[in-house]
Amino acid sequence: MSTEELQKEVKSSIIETLKEDPEYEGVEVIDLSLIHKDGNEYVGILNVLEPNTFAEAWNRLLK
Repeated sequence: MSTEELQKEVKSSIIETLKEDPEYEGVEVIDLSLIHKDGNEYVGILNVLEPNTFAEAWNRLLK
């Protein structure tokens, strides 16, 4: 399996895992990058967009 194929599988798995956990509601996966180090070892960088719950709470208080 190529690094790109693995990257797609891992990204899909992470998205599904986040959807199943209410603690991560509103978290959006933007990108995943995998870099092959050696054998079955990879380094990954996951970019996510998190809701700004502090700002949302503050805005509700100001209304």
